[in-house]
Amino acid sequence: MDRFGFFSSTPSSPRELVPLTIAVDNPAHFRWIKLYNCRPDPVNPRDAKEKQQTRLVKAVEEFFRRNTTITDCLFTIQWLLGSGDDVESPSDSDMSLLRDQAFQCYVNKSMRPVVDHLTEMLKWSSTRKSMDNLCLMVDLVCEKGAIVDLHQDYFFPVSNRTALRSAPMSPMKQPDNAVEIAMLPHCPPSFLGHVLERRQDKRLAFTSRSKLWRRFGDNLPRDHHRAVTNLEWVVTRLYQDLFNPTNWRAYTSTREIADMLDAKVALLTEHEAVDGVEKFSLLSLSEIFRLVQTNLDVNPAERYEQWAWYHLCMSVSQLAEETHHAAERLTAEVYGERRHRFVIMGSWDPRLEWIRWKTTDMRPEWSASAEKKAAWEKFLDFWHGLIKQQGEGLPWYKVENDNWFIPFEDVKSFFKTCDEDSAALLEM
Repeated sequence: MDRFGFFSSTPSSPRELVPLTIAVDNPAHFRWIKLYNCRPDPVNPRDAKEKQQTRLVKAVEEFFRRNTTITDCLFTIQWLLGSGDDVESPSDSDMSLLRDQAFQCYVNKSMRPVVDHLTEMLKWSSTRKSMDNLCLMVDLVCEKGAIVDLHQDYFFPVSNRTALRSAPMSPMKQPDNAVEIAMLPHCPPSFLGHVLERRQDKRLAFTSRSKLWRRFGDNLPRDHHRAVTNLEWVVTRLYQDLFNPTNWRAYTSTREIADMLDAKVALLTEHEAVDGVEKFSLLSLSEIFRLVQTNLDVNPAERYEQWAWYHLCMSVSQLAEETHHAAERLTAEVYGERRHRFVIMGSWDPRLEWIRWKTTDMRPEWSASAEKKAAWEKFLDFWHGLIKQQGEGLPWYKVENDNWFIPFEDVKSFFKTCDEDSAALLEM
């Protein structure tokens, strides 16, 4: 046992777990806190001179692997910090040593401090409770000087294919910056507070511009990155969490989602982290989301889901307009890109996104063969075409609510008339 209470004995087999015990000297908190340590991979052993793992990262990984409780993990982190462990020390990850990766985990692209490991774990945490627990650890290390970097693409996911397909990052994308992680509906506002707390410096402000910053690049020094947060992705996540009948994230109520969104928008505006268009869009989103949430229990029908989706998307439509995109491109050419900004991709069409949701459960049945798959793709293209035709070819943000949606049964009827063979193949 070393002076910090860690055993250094070597396991007798690659998968044997060796208990590592820390004595907490505080009389009020005296306890034995168990950690577990995997033996380094015998095929790819960690080099003795590099790629080392800090004890702080070991502690949080044990919690992420569900090998210890949140209470024990928090006491461990507090004890390690009190013993002088440095929150800025770069660390490797042992997550790749899991032989049975039944859930998503991550592996370093480069050595990172503990706060980056915690931030990465937030991406893969699917419930409110797990998010809250990880953010408690973020609070502890930030109190000791840890800094949440805006750029957060220092890791890559490791898992079996089935687990990755059902990853909580669906739909559309995995966050690559701290603001996107903070805007996850089930992430507490405290994390966004840590992201923003250094932004009082004008050079670091989200609204500042430079031609030197880059979106990607693992080896760039801190504060040399810029980032964009896709607001269409945020709206989609909010909508799906609100209307999910299973409440799989374990919210205490739908009001909790609205309360956290309000708090995040307030933080962004108070820290002047957004420009005028972004501020208007975020405040509108927050207001409409509160309205939708308040009336959710009174209007549970599908018609209300459509109404809610339309108005949530329209609340942020200013960011989708071509005039806004053109003005941003012109400003960026002269002054460089923003440190961070909220965007909506020009290719995104929420009307087509709605179709994708409504047909998700049908796809496995109708994609059983190559012929059925081809017929199914024809049907989807036909549906897309009807939606665009009904909107007279206008962008989605210029189309009225009544022209956004066409019922599935109506589309089937039209499709039978236009393509009898494909409709018969799909047994319509």
